[in-house]
Amino acid sequence: MRRRGGFFRFILVVLLLSGGVFAAFKIFSVNAVHIYGLENKTYDAVRAASGIQAGESLFTLDTQAAEDRLRQDPYLDVQEVRVKFPNEVEILLRERRMRAFMEYYRGTTVLMDEEGMVLDALNTVPGDLDVPMVTGLAAGAVEVGKIIEIADPMQLIAMQTLLDVLDAQNALGFVVSINVANLDSLTLETHSRIVVQLGDRENMETKIQWMTAMLAQLEREKKTGGVLNVATAKYADYQPAAGTTPTDVLDDMPEDAGDDGAPDGE
Repeated sequence: MRRRGGFFRFILVVLLLSGGVFAAFKIFSVNAVHIYGLENKTYDAVRAASGIQAGESLFTLDTQAAEDRLRQDPYLDVQEVRVKFPNEVEILLRERRMRAFMEYYRGTTVLMDEEGMVLDALNTVPGDLDVPMVTGLAAGAVEVGKIIEIADPMQLIAMQTLLDVLDAQNALGFVVSINVANLDSLTLETHSRIVVQLGDRENMETKIQWMTAMLAQLEREKKTGGVLNVATAKYADYQPAAGTTPTDVLDDMPEDAGDDGAPDGE
C-alpha cells in the first residue's frame, strides 16, 4: 500500500507540475506586438510579415526567424525582435528610403538607398522617379536586399555623404544626377542644367550651403546651364554657358549666414 500511495503522490506531483507549465505557457504568450520605426509601411503588413502569432508562447518564439522573415523586405532595416515578459513582443526597425537610382547592365534600373542597399531592380526607368541618378559607380554584382558591389568602396561613401548632406539641407530637389567617378572631382547636375563642381567629399556641408545660395540667386536671375564651382568651400563661382551673361561670383556672406561663415542651407 505504501508503494501504491507513493506512486499516486508521484502522479499528482507530475500533474501539478504539468499544469503549472501549461499555465505558464498560457500566461507568457503573445498578447501584443509593438512595432517601432514605421513611416510608410502599415502595422498590419509588418506584423503579418514577421510571422508572430497571437497566443504564441514567449518561451518558444523564435525571434531570429522573425527577424529573417522581416529582412526579406529590402525596405526594412531590422534592428531587433525581442520578447518583453509577460506577454509582449517588440520589433525595432528603420524604413529604408529610395534616395537614388543607377542604370545597370542591359537597361536595368537599380533603386538604392543612401548606403547603396539595392531596394529593387527594374527593366525600365519609372517616369515618376524624383531622386537623383548616380553615375560613375564601378558596379559589380547587383542583388535586391544587399549592398551593391563596388570596385572602390570609397565611391559608396562619397555617394552617401553627398546624399545625406543634400537631404539634410533640403537640396535634393535641385539635383538630377550625381557623378562619383572621380573621388577628387565629384559633380552633380541640377534641373536647370547647371553642373556643380564639388571637389572631394570634405567640407560637403559648407559646399552645399554655397551651392544652394548661388542657385537661389541664379534662379532669381533666370539663368540656366553653365558651371558652378564650390570646390574650395570658400565661395561659389558661376561660369555661364558660352554666349550668355557674364560670370557671377558669390563670396560675401548672405544675410542668413551661419556662425561658421558659410551661408545656411534652405
